[in-house]
Amino acid sequence: MGQFDHPNVVHLEGVVTRGKPVMIVIEYMENGALDAFLRKHDGQFTAIQLVGMLRGIAAGMRYLADMGYVHRDLAARNILVNSNLVCKVSDFGLSRVIEDDADAVYTTTGGKIPVRWTAPEAIQYRKFTSASDVWSYGIVMWEVMSYGERPYWDMSNQDVIKAIEEGYRLPSPMDCPAGLHQLMLDCWQKERGERPKFEQIVGILDKMIRNPNSLKTPMGTCNRPVSPFLDQNTPDFSTFCSVGEWLEAIKMERYKENFSSAGYNSLEAVAGMTINDVISLGISLVGHQKKIMSSIQTMRAQMIHLHGTGIQIYKSAFHKSDSHAKKLRNNTDSTLSSCQSTYAHFFTERVTDMITSSSQDSSAENTTKTHFTSHIPAPSPSIPNLHKLLILLIPQY
Repeated sequence: MGQFDHPNVVHLEGVVTRGKPVMIVIEYMENGALDAFLRKHDGQFTAIQLVGMLRGIAAGMRYLADMGYVHRDLAARNILVNSNLVCKVSDFGLSRVIEDDADAVYTTTGGKIPVRWTAPEAIQYRKFTSASDVWSYGIVMWEVMSYGERPYWDMSNQDVIKAIEEGYRLPSPMDCPAGLHQLMLDCWQKERGERPKFEQIVGILDKMIRNPNSLKTPMGTCNRPVSPFLDQNTPDFSTFCSVGEWLEAIKMERYKENFSSAGYNSLEAVAGMTINDVISLGISLVGHQKKIMSSIQTMRAQMIHLHGTGIQIYKSAFHKSDSHAKKLRNNTDSTLSSCQSTYAHFFTERVTDMITSSSQDSSAENTTKTHFTSHIPAPSPSIPNLHKLLILLIPQY
């Protein structure tokens, strides 16, 4: 660490060798670890501020890569933040120097690997490069934009490994600009040679900072280029005539009878399902639960987009753990308007069901308020917790 001299790499002040354990002294970083700092200040920063943090981390990693170092444990928990919100790369316990070669590889045997942050080739073959650090950086980007959310939520490490191998990638966090999520996807290219280098990442983020308007369009409302991971196998739900056709398209046809027996005989009914609904069908494999829920989320987003309701779908909310699902952005105002044909009927039915159930349960906490117009009557004092209705559109996961 003593040889590092960069504003985005933590500075070594000294070493304490007297007594045990031997300790190092680093510069004081007032705000501590980035992940905990973001969770503490959830939703309090602008997109420009978050991109500035990401730019600093990328600059620090570019410096390390130029020095010939591979970090191997890049994660928000290993980024420290000072009082000026400057982020600095730290924790070099797993870092190793590699040859002065762009394709140099560091191979290790044994030891634990932070699976959720580690590139597939590093997990499978224990081969680490600057490109595997880029993969980890993409996960850090996701952590920053989700304000410290745990990557892959409550999935086990084995489920994460399998899902990644099958092409699954983390969805866009709430309010994440399209360009940032696309950059994450670029960092998560399966072939390491196709991932951007840190030099390129810094350049991309610099352009975003110089053009703040590029950060104003969240994922749910933009037309972005087709992603090789999220959109390649995403079906167009408007072409399906039945639940069976949809299940076949996502290769989950084995569960046709499960859906049919439970009364889910239309795509409109499926679009309103939550993770608990999926589990209640007897679908026990976590990977299959995730795949089905991911498709349901996309289906719901397509339906809302096609029918112009003006409601924004925050995809990461569907995946949040129970403790975070209840903590959706405060004061989120969504308007349900101009629903047409079967979708208007579908939403109205679900609203009626919730009104009935909400009258029996007035103890719900940590819910998000919304205002409904057009087909939905104004909240009545006699119907407690009517603001829970947003859960119809953003089910807990």
